[in-house]
Amino acid sequence: MLFAKNKPAQKIKLLSYSSDIKNGAYELHSKFLKAANYKKGREIISFVIREIGDGPGNIVVNSPPDFDTIRISKNKIYSGKEKFELPKKKYFPKIENKVFLPRYAINRLIKYTLKSSPPLSMSFVFDEKREIFFNSPFLKKMLFRMKKGAELLKKDKIDSAVKILCGLGVGLTPSGDDFLSGAALAYYVLGKQKKAKKIFCLSHTDNLISYNNIRNSSQGKCSSGVKDIIKKISQNEYCRKSLKKVLNTGSTSGADFLSGFLFTLSNCL
Repeated sequence: MLFAKNKPAQKIKLLSYSSDIKNGAYELHSKFLKAANYKKGREIISFVIREIGDGPGNIVVNSPPDFDTIRISKNKIYSGKEKFELPKKKYFPKIENKVFLPRYAINRLIKYTLKSSPPLSMSFVFDEKREIFFNSPFLKKMLFRMKKGAELLKKDKIDSAVKILCGLGVGLTPSGDDFLSGAALAYYVLGKQKKAKKIFCLSHTDNLISYNNIRNSSQGKCSSGVKDIIKKISQNEYCRKSLKKVLNTGSTSGADFLSGFLFTLSNCL
């Protein structure tokens, strides 16, 4: 059990952790109700609650810790005088490439994503009627650039698309970054690793969380929810629970990621 700083009565239980977590000293990057992010150079690891679940660089806990620094070494985490072992349950975030994804299953996912996405997400790439939500001068200008970036990606002009979409949007991770992360994973799943890697290499973002998300996608690493979606649609099974889980990630992040993922798949199949 880990006792959080300034919260002596709170015991933090570690439930599972990602296999790609690296040893080293990390400092607090950002703290939220459901997650605490720690950085080491450009590397990010996240303590997240069960609702968010397993993912690249994630350590699933009952409640995020509140330490300023931590150190990971030989399957142990140190913070001040506290020392505790990583849990036995390990999550492997990498998926197989060249997964069979039937077009009708992709279309079904697009319909569900449209129905459940927040108004200002990039799901408008599937239905222009959703553009009505971008109703201020600032949002209209942002919409124009998002549409242009998506169209360039559709035409396989990755360089220009990334240049426009990278960093575009508001929030902890900009919508354009999440869209590119989804696109990179789609290319990886389709066996187009060079295009997935190209998106990452061209994404010169200062946003550490976006950087890690796009890099992970380009390497075929994703959350347990996304992994379950890919597995089930390849087997022609329903995956509404996982879809809902991914769509509930952040304000628009989950919907933006899925939009980029499904948009790229639908234009490449």
